[in-house]
Amino acid sequence: MAGPRQPNAPAQVPRILDRLLGEKRITRDQYEGIAQELRRGKSTVDEAMIDVLAMPEPEVLKLLAAVYKTRFVSTDRLSKASIDRALLDLVPRKTAERYGVAPILYDNANATLSVVIADPDNVQALEEVKLVARARVVSAFVARAAAVEAFIKKAYHGDQNAFSGVERQTQQWSPMMMDVFERQSATAASAETLGAAQLKKLAAGGLPQPGAIALDLDTAHPGAEPLRTPAPTAKVPSLAPPAR
Repeated sequence: MAGPRQPNAPAQVPRILDRLLGEKRITRDQYEGIAQELRRGKSTVDEAMIDVLAMPEPEVLKLLAAVYKTRFVSTDRLSKASIDRALLDLVPRKTAERYGVAPILYDNANATLSVVIADPDNVQALEEVKLVARARVVSAFVARAAAVEAFIKKAYHGDQNAFSGVERQTQQWSPMMMDVFERQSATAASAETLGAAQLKKLAAGGLPQPGAIALDLDTAHPGAEPLRTPAPTAKVPSLAPPAR
């Protein structure tokens, strides 16, 4: 006879949460809220952050990119990316699916392969990609886990509807986000009528700012080399360098 069923072990808190808290990009309450969402079955950190922080996807990705010190690729722009077959062949489908990673750019001059992945700190995944692609350097850009999975289905399997589920999820979040932003805007508009003590109290309860490093689709972290024209050609509009 089988013994009593043992309770599931508590989900391990991803290291990125500790880093976000350590760099004061999220508060302790937000940290606990995100961890609780993960324990309740929320599959990925980015989903839990969007729910708990009530922030749209690009803002969550900015927070993650700032900590990882890299760029990010939004779901919308990743869904519109057109990748050359020669570039896809650098990373076998099984490797892409196993590690949740996909190639998007290749610089022949420096033998540098750029990939999208939900966790740019996944050293094992990046080392495996470096090995199979025979690249000198692998540069990782952060994207939502669901978006990377959809991109792999679209690029490797030709599934043109791969992003439909991710896009529906984003659309479901939008009304809630707009409501939050409207409340924040109303609060900001009336801030001038508050006393200094009230302002201080209000600021203490708000969302922390991402920090001095503003990373978006067109801006690399300090010290990073600008993206060069890839070869083979990879049309990724989200990663085009800003016009000068």
